[in-house]
Amino acid sequence: MTDDPFLWLEEMEGPGALAWARGENEKTLGVLQSDPRYRPFYEQALLILQAKDRIADVPSEGGGLEQFWRDENQVRGVWRRTTRESDRSQHPKWETILDVDALAAAENRN
Repeated sequence: MTDDPFLWLEEMEGPGALAWARGENEKTLGVLQSDPRYRPFYEQALLILQAKDRIADVPSEGGGLEQFWRDENQVRGVWRRTTRESDRSQHPKWETILDVDALAAAENRN
């Protein structure tokens, strides 16, 4: 047993926790959006995140390279790997380790 008054937040997808998070988000978003810097910062960040020419961060794992990638086609993301040689090429060939979008569709879950 614990005296933690916020223990109910541990149930992250519970109705109470979700309602609380939505309320906090609304308060925070209002403060952020009232700042005149918000819109330019938001638009700049969105351009960076959606850029087609961004450089992939590919950490080295053993003999190959692995990466978690998200874009407009992989909204939830895909864990993938390639070889060092392939990564040096103009169009690396990626092997999918886990396609989170496909998994979500197959399991009918977010």
